[in-house]
Formats: sequence, structure tokens, C-alpha cells
Amino acid sequence: MKKILNLFLFLQFAFTNAFTQMFTLPVYIHDAQGNKDTVYIIGDPTADSDLNSQFGEVDLNGVPYDSIFETRLTTNVFSSVRIETKRQALFYECPEIQGGLLQGYTLLLRTTNWPVTLKWDRKIVDSLSLCISESGISNDLAYFGGQGPKYKLRSRDSVTYSSQNLTTYFNSGLNNGKSAPIYAVAIGISGNPTTSIQNVSIQDVRALLIRETKSLVIKGGEDNTYNVEIIDIEGRILEHLMLTTNQHFDLSRLTQPILFVKVKDTRSNTFTVTRVANY
Repeated sequence: MKKILNLFLFLQFAFTNAFTQMFTLPVYIHDAQGNKDTVYIIGDPTADSDLNSQFGEVDLNGVPYDSIFETRLTTNVFSSVRIETKRQALFYECPEIQGGLLQGYTLLLRTTNWPVTLKWDRKIVDSLSLCISESGISNDLAYFGGQGPKYKLRSRDSVTYSSQNLTTYFNSGLNNGKSAPIYAVAIGISGNPTTSIQNVSIQDVRALLIRETKSLVIKGGEDNTYNVEIIDIEGRILEHLMLTTNQHFDLSRLTQPILFVKVKDTRSNTFTVTRVANY
């Protein structure tokens, strides 16, 4: 009886883990003088982009950076009221991320000794292969605007940057009374809707952004009404609406950058996700 119970508990854990697949990915950083720091990228179905104290997130925004070497994570690098923390947890669940949502992290770096090397465990990234179609790191923050990563996390276990490689985010971080440049690195993890175990993409249907008119239009497929979600870089739904084929939707009133548009056929319960750049 005990063996049966243990087997049941194991199977229950394995089934749950296969579909939620929570993860913690440490990123180890060191500079040319041997100074070291570590940040933790976390994915969990109970997390969001707010401060999640249960994952050890402590907001350091407003606390001066170490004058020699320090790294932090944030999910909203362009906000003056952003959360900065050593551990950043974002929503992550297998069936959801296969819908095309991006887990976007920005690593903020303060250093005076170059070059700087970032290192991670590829085995952790590889273990997410059921859900992940793309995971990468880039010195270009446009990664979050629809561009591909500079380096794939799966193809290597480290990357080295000079100050010329990185985006200087801001120069107003006060460190012991002195102004210090803070550099930024983009890290992203996204899913692939075409490999979903629960959904099949709609054939020949896609969402297009018309830059000239700042509008969204659904093209292809049959004449139909589709359930449309417009999603930002943090996976939040900006708009939830119904559109018919060739119908335009005005995007000019949206203030947040768009990353994905999810189009669902309510008759067949299938969807497709289009990754788009900022308009």
C-alpha cells in the first residue's frame, strides 16, 4: 500500500511539474577584477511583474548601487518607479507560455572594470524545452520590441561584454555621491504557439500592424469573427476585443509597447500568435 501511495505521489508531482515547469535560473556575473554578483531569474505560475516577497524579491530602487560593481534585475527598465531586485519572478506556466508570452528581464549593471562576463547553467535552460521556443540574451534592448536575441541561452553558457557592447541606460544613479552609468542587458524567454500540446494554430491567419495608420488588422483565413488579445512586453493584456477579417482597430490610444497579438477562433478553439515590433 505504501509503494502504491508513493507511486501516486510521484506521478502527481511529475504531472504537475510537466505542465507548470517552474524554474530558477541563476545568472553569475563577474568583472575583470574578480568582483562577483548573482541575480536569479524565476518563472512561476503564481508570480507577476509586481513585488513578490514570497520569491525573495526585495525592491532596491532608490538604494544607491555599489560604486565598484553591482547588478540588479527589473521588468520595466523605462519606468522611474520600476522595481529593482536581485531575484525577479514572472508568471510562467507551460500551456500559457506556449501561447507566445515573453518573460522579459532586464539586467542593470554598474561596473568600473571591463570586460564583464555573464554565465548561466545551460542544463536549466535545456530542461524547459517542452515550453520554450526561444531564450536569449542581447546587448540591444530592442529585443523586447520584437527583435531576436543576440545570443541563444541554449547555444552557449556565457557571454562577455565591453562597455561599448552595452546600452547605457541612465547616468543618474548616485553612488557615494558620484554619478555612475548603469548599463543594460536584455534577457528573454518566450514560447512557441505552433508546438502547443493543447492548441493548433489557425491556418493562414495573422495579425498585421499598419504603421501608417497605427492600426491592427486581421488577414487571411475565412470570413469570421476572432477573439483578439493585444499583449505588452510583460505579458499583460492591453486590449481584449472581437475583430472580423479585414477589420481595422485603432492603436493610437495605446501607450504601452506591443509585443504579441493573439488571435483565437472561438468556433474551433484554436489560436495563433503573431510577434510584432513596436509601432
